[in-house]
Amino acid sequence: MAKWKSLRVPVVLALTLGATVSFSTQASAAPVCPANSICLYQDDAFGGGMFAWVAPATAVLQAPDLNGPDYYFPRAVPVNDNVSSIINNSNYVGHFWTNANYGGYRIDVDAHKWNSKLSTTGFDNSISSFTNR
Repeated sequence: MAKWKSLRVPVVLALTLGATVSFSTQASAAPVCPANSICLYQDDAFGGGMFAWVAPATAVLQAPDLNGPDYYFPRAVPVNDNVSSIINNSNYVGHFWTNANYGGYRIDVDAHKWNSKLSTTGFDNSISSFTNR
C-alpha cells in the first residue's frame, strides 16, 4: 500500500499518484476537489480545512487509519474524527468508517457525489478510515 503524504502545495502540482493536498477554504468560496480524488473537509458545506487524496482515475484510494502523522488539516488539526463534509470526486463509491481499519459504522458517498453536512447523518466528526472500491 502506498504511503500518503500531506503536501501544502497548489493542487495543480499534486496531481500525481499518491499525492495529498491540505489547505484552507473560505466559507464563501466554491468547493474545490480535484478530479479523481476524495476530499475531506473540516467544516460543514466544504468549509474550513481540506485534505485530499489524488490519484489516477483507475486507482483505489484508501486510508486505513486517519489517526497518523500524515493526516492533518491546516493549523495542525488532525483529520481523524474532525470531518464534517466530504466530496467523492473519484470513479468509485467511497466508504467511510467510524473506526480505524474499516471498522465500526459506515457511510457511503457515491462516485462524483458529496455530503455537505455529516451532522445530519450522525457521522459528523467521527470518520477514522475510508476506501473507495
